[in-house]
Amino acid sequence: AEVCEGQQYDMDFEDMESVPMTDYMKMIGLKTAVLIACSAKMGALIAGASERDCDLLYKFGYDLGLAFQITDDWLDTYGDPSVFGKAIGGDILNNKKTWLLTKAFEKAGDMREELLSAMDMPMDSEADKQAKIEAVKRIYETLRVGEEAKQEIIRLHSQALGYVSQLGLAPEAETLLQNYEELVTFVDHARLAPSSMNIQPLKYKLCTEKDECDILLENTKWAAALRDMTIPPEGHAPTAYVVICVDTAVSDKDMFARDVGIAAEIIMLSATEKGYGGCMVGNFSAKKLAEALDLPEHIVPKLVLGLGKPDETVTLVGVGENGTSYFRDADGHHFVPKRSLDEIIL
Repeated sequence: AEVCEGQQYDMDFEDMESVPMTDYMKMIGLKTAVLIACSAKMGALIAGASERDCDLLYKFGYDLGLAFQITDDWLDTYGDPSVFGKAIGGDILNNKKTWLLTKAFEKAGDMREELLSAMDMPMDSEADKQAKIEAVKRIYETLRVGEEAKQEIIRLHSQALGYVSQLGLAPEAETLLQNYEELVTFVDHARLAPSSMNIQPLKYKLCTEKDECDILLENTKWAAALRDMTIPPEGHAPTAYVVICVDTAVSDKDMFARDVGIAAEIIMLSATEKGYGGCMVGNFSAKKLAEALDLPEHIVPKLVLGLGKPDETVTLVGVGENGTSYFRDADGHHFVPKRSLDEIIL
C-alpha cells in the first residue's frame, strides 16, 4: 500500500509547479525506500535474526533506497543511455519532481522564472524536446544541483552502511560494503583531475565482489620481470579493483592516455592515504577483459588498478647493474630500481 501511495504522489507532483524537498523525500521513501527496506528486513526475519538486527537492516534498506532513487534521478539527466537502459531526459520532459528539480527550485532565486519557462517549453518535435532537456540541464549546471545530488547519494549510502556496522557481521562481509564506498570516493577524487581539452572521456568499473575480482585476476598478467614466480601469490590477490576505461563514444583520440595516467595516480594516492597498497597493471587484452566484465562495446579498458591491504615490503633502490628491472630477494622483499634525480633533470 505504501508503494502505491508513493507512486500516486509521484504522479500528482507532475501537475504541480514545485514541491518542497520534504515532500519529495516522503514520496521516494514510500515509492522506493520502503520496498528495499522491507526486502532487507524480510530476509533477516526468515534467517531468524534478532529484532534489533531486523530493525537495523530495515533502516539500512531505507537509506539505500533513498540513495538508489536519487541516483536514478541523476542518471535520467546525466547517464549514458547505452548503460542506463532508457533515453536520457524523460523526467525533464514529463516535469517530474526529481531530486534535481526540487533542489533547483530551492536554489533558483532570481532564476526561478527562467526554470519555469524552460519547463514550459514546447515539445512538438524531437528537436523541441531536446531543446527543453538542454535548457533545463543548463540551469541545473549553473545551480550545481547535479554535484549536490551526488553528494547526497554518498551521504545516504554512508549512513546506510553505518547501520550495517552495528550488526556485528563477519569482517569480510562488512569489508565488502566498505571497500566499494571507498572506491567511489577514490574515483570522485580522480574525476576532478585535469583532462585534455576538458573532454573527460574516462569511465570506471569498480569491482569488490569475489567473482569479479577473480575475473580481473584471470584476465591480467602480473610482474612480467618475475617469470619464475606466481604474482600475486595465492591468497594475496587484491580484494578490490578499479578498471580505468575510455568511453570511445565520447572520444577515441590517443591523447587521452595521459588522462588515464593522471587518474590512476590520483586513485593510488587516495588509496595509499587510506592505508591500502596497490599495483597498476597494463598487461591484458582490452577486448577479452571488456567481454569478461560485460562492458558495452564503446567502453575500452586501458589500465587496471589492484588494491588491498599491503602485506609485503617494497623498497625503492638506485639503478644498478641489472638496470631498471624490479626484483625480489630470498625473503620475498620487493625492490624497485629508480633513476636518480640528477639523471632525470635536464
